[in-house]
Amino acid sequence: MEYDETGWQQGRPKHHGEDEDMPEDNPQETIQECLEKFLTPDYIMEPGIFTQLKRYFQSGGSPEEVIMMLSENYKAVAQMANLLAEWLIWQEYPVVGVGVIRWIENTVTEPSYFKLSTDSCPTHLAILDEVAAVHPTLHQQILTLLIRLFESKQDELEILVQLEMKKMLLDRMVNLLSRGCVVPVVKYIKQCWGKGDTDISLIRYFVTEVLETITHPYSPEFVLLFLPMVENEEITGTMRGKTMILFPNL
Repeated sequence: MEYDETGWQQGRPKHHGEDEDMPEDNPQETIQECLEKFLTPDYIMEPGIFTQLKRYFQSGGSPEEVIMMLSENYKAVAQMANLLAEWLIWQEYPVVGVGVIRWIENTVTEPSYFKLSTDSCPTHLAILDEVAAVHPTLHQQILTLLIRLFESKQDELEILVQLEMKKMLLDRMVNLLSRGCVVPVVKYIKQCWGKGDTDISLIRYFVTEVLETITHPYSPEFVLLFLPMVENEEITGTMRGKTMILFPNL
């Protein structure tokens, strides 16, 4: 099968004043044609990929299906992460972000995923950081997935490995917080602390990372949620000097 030879630029969104693409005469036929291309090994590397993705989405194609199809036919995970990030940046389709989240969810919720992953931050979760940066409207979906992973049972992992995994997930939550998803993230961690079923070292880690990230001014709702954890001696006992500077009303 011949690959499409059109360039990368043709696949990027058109700006104001440029000619708009004509709608496809037969959307189902277009979708099928695109799917046949996507099934070709390493088609994700072809310069015409953006053109075909645009045709596919404009014809009503499923983002989940195309992402699964392309990923299954390309095994270089690190390069795939860069390409997926490019899709998010250049295509500017929130629906692509939704598809990426669903694909990542299907991958990282496999029982053996974290057992087999040796990276400090697995590529799939690093991609979530890119989605969070590009699509603020998807923050809640990302947080929901992170919470699901944080609360998942990883009994096959050693205790210390489980703690490191949870710290890595907290890093993703702090990144989400830094992108504007402040109250939902802090509210969840405060709930974990209140229930008493989360290792206090993880709460301390989260608070420490947030203190390193945030800056004035603070919203009243954020202060109401975060300050009780900062005031807790068990959490911030060794950080009192820093917290006094950030929260002088302590």
